[in-house]
Amino acid sequence: MVSETLIRRGLTDVKNALAFINPELYIPSSATELSDLIRSVDRIKDAINRKEKILVWGDFDVDGLTSTTVLWSAIKQLGGIVKYHIPIREKESHGVQKSSLDTFLSKGIDLVLTCDTGISDIDAVNSAKNLGVDVIITDHHELPDILPESYAIINPQMLPDDHPLRELPGVGVVFKLIEALYKCFDKSEEVEQYLDLVALGIVADVAQIKKDNRYLLQRGMDVLRTTKRIGLQSLAEKCKIHTSEITEGHIGYSLAPRLNAIGRLDDASPVVELLTTSDRSTAEKIVDKLEDYNEVRKSLQQDVYISSKSQIESKKELLDYRALILLDHGWPPGVLGLVAGRLAREYRRPAILLTYSSDDVIRGSARSIDGINIKDVIADNSNLVLSYGGHAAAAGLRMREENISLFRKGISKTISSLYGDKPSENQIQIDGLITLQELNRVFVKDLQRLAPFGRGNPSLILATYSVEVKQIIKFGQGGEHLKLLVQDPEGTTQWVVWWRGDRYETPIGKFDIAYRVRTRLVNRWRNEHDVEVTWVDHRVRK
Repeated sequence: MVSETLIRRGLTDVKNALAFINPELYIPSSATELSDLIRSVDRIKDAINRKEKILVWGDFDVDGLTSTTVLWSAIKQLGGIVKYHIPIREKESHGVQKSSLDTFLSKGIDLVLTCDTGISDIDAVNSAKNLGVDVIITDHHELPDILPESYAIINPQMLPDDHPLRELPGVGVVFKLIEALYKCFDKSEEVEQYLDLVALGIVADVAQIKKDNRYLLQRGMDVLRTTKRIGLQSLAEKCKIHTSEITEGHIGYSLAPRLNAIGRLDDASPVVELLTTSDRSTAEKIVDKLEDYNEVRKSLQQDVYISSKSQIESKKELLDYRALILLDHGWPPGVLGLVAGRLAREYRRPAILLTYSSDDVIRGSARSIDGINIKDVIADNSNLVLSYGGHAAAAGLRMREENISLFRKGISKTISSLYGDKPSENQIQIDGLITLQELNRVFVKDLQRLAPFGRGNPSLILATYSVEVKQIIKFGQGGEHLKLLVQDPEGTTQWVVWWRGDRYETPIGKFDIAYRVRTRLVNRWRNEHDVEVTWVDHRVRK
């Protein structure tokens, strides 16, 4: 099944297949293939040697926070005079705001380095340039029609579509930069210390798990499992995860949401401190703070989701459009992207949630589905928005409220024009058909060779025909999750976890089940693992 999956995913020769599975056999691309990289390294090296004041400008999501941490830590370790700034979402939003940057420039900054942002910030860059301050932009978001006149721009979007570095997230771009920078200082062997943060950023930003991204994530996961960062150790403990067992799933569903939560609601700067502190007491206090914010985030997210569903129920005509576009003046902006993502999956179409910004301006977040580039769709309707930015899967925008009706029609028309008139059917690609008897630890461990999973390399979905439910156990705070004991025609039984399964009717009689599998540690001291099966969907037997 591993071989079949590799072939289906385009790895048709042994050499590439082995390099996909084993990072030691993969040949990564040179950092110098990125535009302006050598020019940037020379400028940063001069700034360090001349003791110039350097400002690292980051972003408040995990990709931006890990990027900031890597670049700030690296320059500091090389002897640079450097500080960092993480914008506050509510006050500054994404990007480099001219007014905020001017405040720093007035204090004598000599060089500005952006992380995961800056590619669209023409006014701010021009302001720095007019004051004689160089700006080096490191970003991975899609290129605007007009680029800022900065000292240098390092953005993988400038590479050919099939280039191995093309899909690097912000932290990947920064890592390649410091990889070259450390080489200039004859410290190449020390760059590996940042790979745990690279792994966090790649998974949290839902980057493509292919080519160099996959290579960096594989190496990063190894570093993460033995991380010396007190902050990550404390965070894993809070999530009841043993660091040696961390998977990409733990990052996506446990670590990243907590690191992201504070930036959705407040100043995210404590995350950089968490990722760099050597004091356990400090780390534990920040982790407790993140946990509190995450609980608030979950509550707000659920409130917005319920409100969104209510809108859809009361205005069925909203579903006549190819994109789900909703507005409510009371929604907190920090959770709109999360809810938009959930609605996009649920209704199988892009979702854009908008909320109040000022008297006549609304802002929001867009999330898409596979096969539809939401940034391109918004760009085709740029005459109806004030500003926008992002990439294929996610975007942010600002617009005037009076344009929302035209915007809804325009977005729908663009999607139909570019991607066809009918939404894609809700079909699930099954990677393997097996019996429950075949579902053992050896088999599942073999499938794990294809990990880490993610966008571009999804975890396998298996299916078993003609099973029936023998027992149901509810669990979770309100009994919202289910454990089902299912039995196949051969009489073999298997427990299946159905997250939020209480919202749906449990099938009666014979049905086909689709599910994901992984091994789960059940006894650390004996290194014993068990098979965990997670419900994906079902089909009633006819």
